[in-house]
Amino acid sequence: MKGKKMWIMIGICVMMVVLVSGQDCKYVVPFNPNIHYDLSSMKRTSPAQDYQAEYTGYKLNVNICATTVSAPPDHRGCQENTPGYMTYGLYSCNDFGKLSQMHWSVLEPSNLAAGVTLIYGTSECSYTRLLKVNIHCDPTAETPRVISASTADSCTWTMNINARAGCPIEVSADDSDDGPLLISVGWLLIILLIACVLIYLVCGALWRWKVKGAEIGTDLIPNKEFWKDLPWLVKDGMVYSYHKTFFCINHTRERYNDLRK
Repeated sequence: MKGKKMWIMIGICVMMVVLVSGQDCKYVVPFNPNIHYDLSSMKRTSPAQDYQAEYTGYKLNVNICATTVSAPPDHRGCQENTPGYMTYGLYSCNDFGKLSQMHWSVLEPSNLAAGVTLIYGTSECSYTRLLKVNIHCDPTAETPRVISASTADSCTWTMNINARAGCPIEVSADDSDDGPLLISVGWLLIILLIACVLIYLVCGALWRWKVKGAEIGTDLIPNKEFWKDLPWLVKDGMVYSYHKTFFCINHTRERYNDLRK
């Protein structure tokens, strides 16, 4: 029994890993939903190395939309499972926050073809620092290429990468493969009505069978007598409505004629 539970837990963990690894790394431009960036191809996995850069003795290790391939060294200040970190010498290490803190922006709002920016970490300048990864659009770059890394105050860092994935992707409004499938209110009401009818029939039949001891057949239909009489009730209602409407029309016409006299 314990072995069975263990295999179930392993299966759940594998599914979680697959789901996490399959998450999209896409950014839809808020002010232009027809344009998005897809950086999924830039994720690094073992045995590949992280995106690396050096600046005045600092060494940066960064991944795109994923935690770093190489774990940060066991230095005070660096947390595990981070999308990036930097080291200085043998004993200094600062990370760039958690992957869940990642957010996006465009490089130039007036020129979406320039590229996109990933922002890691915070600007509090504690053990965690802020990193802006500028992905510059380069259609000729077959593989992403780190151009430079820099900082103005050692708290906020910038890494520049040229990549084809940094180029915007425009989606035509006529494309039917993308975007959520919208259901009109009418169809939604029809679906809810069908679901309610099915629930009513199934639950009613089970109740009559288990509680009332009804035999299998038409006796299982809930409120059977009401449904048998329903057509005649509808007919009586329609006849009554017709006569009532006809009476009101004649009464109104007679009053109108009396007023004209």
